Amino acid sequence: MDMSDALSAFFLESDSHLEVIEQSLLGLEQAESAETINELFRAVHSLKGNSGLVGFMDIHAVATEMETLMDEVRKGKKKLTQDVKDALFKDLDKMKGMIEKARGGPSASKTEETAEVAPPPPKPVEKPKAAVNAPVETAPAPAEGQEHPDTVPTHDARHRHGGKQSFLTFNLGSEEYGIPITTVKEIILKRHITRVPNAKTYVVGIMNLRGMVIPVINSRVKLGKSAGAETAENIIIVEFESSITGVLVDCVKDIVAFEEDMIVSGKSVLGNMQSKFIEGVGKADKKTIILLDVANFCDPAEKYF
Repeated sequence: MDMSDALSAFFLESDSHLEVIEQSLLGLEQAESAETINELFRAVHSLKGNSGLVGFMDIHAVATEMETLMDEVRKGKKKLTQDVKDALFKDLDKMKGMIEKARGGPSASKTEETAEVAPPPPKPVEKPKAAVNAPVETAPAPAEGQEHPDTVPTHDARHRHGGKQSFLTFNLGSEEYGIPITTVKEIILKRHITRVPNAKTYVVGIMNLRGMVIPVINSRVKLGKSAGAETAENIIIVEFESSITGVLVDCVKDIVAFEEDMIVSGKSVLGNMQSKFIEGVGKADKKTIILLDVANFCDPAEKYF
C-alpha cells in the first residue's frame, strides 16, 4: 500500500470522526443519551484503529484512553459526570492537536524505511506448547535502499516467507477473527450501503468511498453465520491484488502479531468443518483467533453481482 494514500485516507476519515466526537460531546452536555454515547464510542474506536494502522501511536494512545473511559460509561461502570465530560473534551483537544501536527509535521512524510503500514506494538502472545507449523503470508522488510512493494504477495507467496505476521482482529458475535494487516487499507464506521438487485446472498450492496464505488460483503453470511447486520459497527476496507472490498464486521478489536509456529493450520483444528476461507488458527492471550484466507475471502476474480 502506498503510504501517502494511506495517510490521505487517514486524515480525511479523521476529520469526519473528530466532527462526530465533538458533536456527540456537545450533545451530551445538553442531555445524556445512550444513542449519543454509543455513537461517540464508535467514532473514537474507529479513530483508534485507523491511527494504529498508519503508525501514529501517540494518537492511538489517547484514543485508547478515551475509548476505555467511554466503554465504562456505556456499561454503567462509571457515571457521566462533569469531570468525565471534561476529561473527554481534554482528550479530544489532544487528538486534534496531534492530528494537525501529523498532517503537516514529519510524520506525514515518512521515509522508505517505514513506508509500509505500521501496526502498534503487538500484544504479547503466549506460545502454545504444541502447535502445527503452518506457514502464512508475511510482508518482508525491504532491503536497504530498496522500496517496499506496493502490492500484497499472492496466495502462493504466503507459504514462502517466515517470521511474524500481524493481523487486524474483529468480532463476529462471540468469535474473534483476524485478517492480515498488509491487506487492510482502512477502517470506517458503518455507513449507507445501496442494495443491488440479484447480488449474491452475502453481498450487502455497494458504497461510495471518496468517489470510488466498492462492493460490501457481510462477513457473517459469507462465513455461514446468521446475518446480524444490526450488530455491525465497522467496515474494514480490504485491498488485495488491486481489488478493493468493504467487509462488514461487528466490531474491530486490535492488532495482534504471531510467530509462524504459533499458527495452527485450519485443517488440523477444524477437521471436516474447515472452510476454504480459513487460513489457520492463532492462539493469543489464552483465546483463539480464526485467521482468514484473504485470497479466497476477498477473491478479486469473484463476481458479486
